[in-house]
Amino acid sequence: MPVVAMRFIPPVLGLAPDQAAEKALSVNEMPCVVALTCSGEAFGAEDVPLLAAFERDLSSSALRCLIAAENDYSSEVFELAGCLEDAAEELALPVFAQNHMIPCLPHHEPKPWGEEIWFTGIEERGVAEVGYGQASIPLPWLLATVPSWFNHCRAPILLKILAPRPEPVWGDLYLELHRKKQEVYVITAVDERAWPQGKGQIRLGVPQDLVSDNDKKQEFIQSFSEAISEYRACRLEIDSALDACRQRDGLALNAPVEPERQQQWLAELPQSLLEQERKLREALFAHTQLHDLQPGDVVTVPTLTPHSLQHGVRAVEFQTPVYERLIVAFAQKVLTQDHWDSDEALELMNLDATLDRSLEMVHQAKGCRVEAVVRFDDFSVDRITLTAGGRYRWTPKDYSIWMGIAGDIGIGQASLGPEQALLVPAGSADFEVVHEGDEEWVFLVASPCA
Repeated sequence: MPVVAMRFIPPVLGLAPDQAAEKALSVNEMPCVVALTCSGEAFGAEDVPLLAAFERDLSSSALRCLIAAENDYSSEVFELAGCLEDAAEELALPVFAQNHMIPCLPHHEPKPWGEEIWFTGIEERGVAEVGYGQASIPLPWLLATVPSWFNHCRAPILLKILAPRPEPVWGDLYLELHRKKQEVYVITAVDERAWPQGKGQIRLGVPQDLVSDNDKKQEFIQSFSEAISEYRACRLEIDSALDACRQRDGLALNAPVEPERQQQWLAELPQSLLEQERKLREALFAHTQLHDLQPGDVVTVPTLTPHSLQHGVRAVEFQTPVYERLIVAFAQKVLTQDHWDSDEALELMNLDATLDRSLEMVHQAKGCRVEAVVRFDDFSVDRITLTAGGRYRWTPKDYSIWMGIAGDIGIGQASLGPEQALLVPAGSADFEVVHEGDEEWVFLVASPCA
């Protein structure tokens, strides 16, 4: 008969699973297993019963955990396994440790203008995962099991990559604004097929010469409202015709469709209608301000400010983990809702916002430069640049999210390449990133504000 190496402990009223495990391990160092439930309420899913095995890392005293969906098979594996590694191998699941960085695995979400790549997204449309290669679990499972590692947040700072298509119009994002959501873009690439000179664009704010006093602001809002209404009517006529093409070709009405196919459908429509759409679209977007962008630029989006990243401009985005927006206008059919929010957006719109390109220098030493990308109410982001011999020390008081921009960065036992992300649990030991090699290292660190 195999020796039972793990003990199942009952949940403790008032204690999170990791707290209950800490208490049990302080009395008996034998690995323990706790049953818990991951609520799906926050992302429109059913609750999931889980089993979490815990043990102490004897070399560092850090808590380690293995999380699995509760079923007969996982229960049997935990009863018979001699340690977390044995159970993890049998279940093909990752083991996480509080003193180790946790890789975020990208989730690709198709959009009419391209795609979003989520690293910490938790929504009905999809949920990001964490782990190592094929051994991964949904991020909410980790948050439910070890909430103290993430200061008991239900959703961490949202990190994603915006990857618009290179085609004009087809790759332009919604013109939208946010009441509360705060977001910042760090531009990582500009598609030369769309922008041969290497500079892309973003629409942000409105032309300041058109809103220089209160009378002009009233005239501007009226003009903008009329332009939106006229374009919306034309847009609905075209989208209705394209929906007929979707149905004819057996496609769902709200599924993303490649621009090439939509261009074929548009060729079936009257040329006069397409020309009218172009003129009305240009008249509408003349009420917005374009700004040039190139890789390395940072764009902080003030609340209530209309904005639209343009085609072929790739960006890392950090934002408040809430889903709220008001769509002012869009040059395609909106697939996620059947209306625009133009009237409400015009009432709230910030007409005075401009693009601030300045970054505060936080720290500078030989081989190390730390710049403040943004200081929002609820989180901050720094950009760290290291060259030969440079050192960057981090004290994980709260959890943090790291995103690689340039270089293959060694961070203790972890590595961070371009467009890769890592979670650092709160309460981890201090560590230092020491530059090795010749190429420049650039990475972003986001953490909640106290």
